[in-house]
Order: sequence, then C-alpha cells, then structure tokens
Amino acid sequence: MTAPRIDPRLAFLACASARLMLVEEGAMTLDEALDAEFIERFREIGGLVCHCELETMQNFDRIHREMRERQLRAWRRSR
Repeated sequence: MTAPRIDPRLAFLACASARLMLVEEGAMTLDEALDAEFIERFREIGGLVCHCELETMQNFDRIHREMRERQLRAWRRSR
C-alpha cells in the first residue's frame, strides 16, 4: 500500500505551525526553528515516503489538537 502524498503547500504550513508552537512553548529557539535542516526534514515528511512517517504525522496532529483543546478550555475558564 502506498502512503498518500501531501500537498507541498500543506507541508510548508504544517512546518511553520509546528515551529511557531515550539518557539512559543520555549521548546526551541528562533534560530533552531529557522535552521535549514529542520525545514528540510518537514519537506521530506511532506512526501510521506514510509508508513512510519504517516503514523508520526497522525500522532503529531492528535497531540496538537489535544493541546489546542486544552488551551481553549483554559481560555474559556479565564473569561
């Protein structure tokens, strides 16, 4: 079974979103987020060359969605 291909524009947006989130959380510096090798890795993932990368992307999506839901609940409680 062949893994589905992701539109390169979508891969770029996912990369930018992930980098912003990691910088905002203090998990990486701005210099690290703009490192060319980090960006290139996301471009490779955009091609989804193996099933393990597809699982990684799905796991990242699930974690990101859960984190955003927690942030939304916290924001609603603070109002």
